[in-house]
Amino acid sequence: MTVPPDLEIVAERVKEKRQTFLEYNFGTLKDDFLKTFFDLAQEYETLENFYRICVSVVKEFFDLDSRLYLICQENILELVCDSLHGLYQEKPKPPPYIKLSNQAYHAEQGWVIPIRGNQLLVDRLPFYTKDQVIGLLELFPGDQLSEKDRFFFEKFANRVGYNLHVKIIAFQNIQRIRFINSLVADIEHNVIIPNISLSLYLRHLRQKINTGRGPG
Repeated sequence: MTVPPDLEIVAERVKEKRQTFLEYNFGTLKDDFLKTFFDLAQEYETLENFYRICVSVVKEFFDLDSRLYLICQENILELVCDSLHGLYQEKPKPPPYIKLSNQAYHAEQGWVIPIRGNQLLVDRLPFYTKDQVIGLLELFPGDQLSEKDRFFFEKFANRVGYNLHVKIIAFQNIQRIRFINSLVADIEHNVIIPNISLSLYLRHLRQKINTGRGPG
């Protein structure tokens, strides 16, 4: 099959990825698990629902309980959601046995996996992250996981991290756009405009902001 020169680099990566997944040989259950996760991650836009998806798919497909811990803006690890209680509004601190790490580890009865963000976007997060780790996924009981299962869930945690990273940045951008819109509205309302050109400029600015936002 001939590949156009413009597609060569990406086409090669596609071929490599295809071979990688053939070697992984996750099986039907795990493939369906990942497809369900990706479909629902696109279907639900809010961070809160994304947290719910992460723990719900693990419970549904593998009958394992899980906890999702994330770094907050104060660089503190917080429990945001689990399969036992759902979303935590108060976001408590994790138990003492949970430690931020860039390697998966056993803790109590669970298996704890680091969640990494996108390397290219890490400087846009509202908090500092070491080794790109933005949270942890705890699965329990961990003794039910085979070596192959642990490998699979580490790959899953990577996909959680990427999706979460993108959603955090998208949420930040929406907040900034809302702030700018509010600022422009305040200027229009409170400032005595000496001439029509400034008024037109402000309206043009608002239109550009709304156009740049894209679909909500």
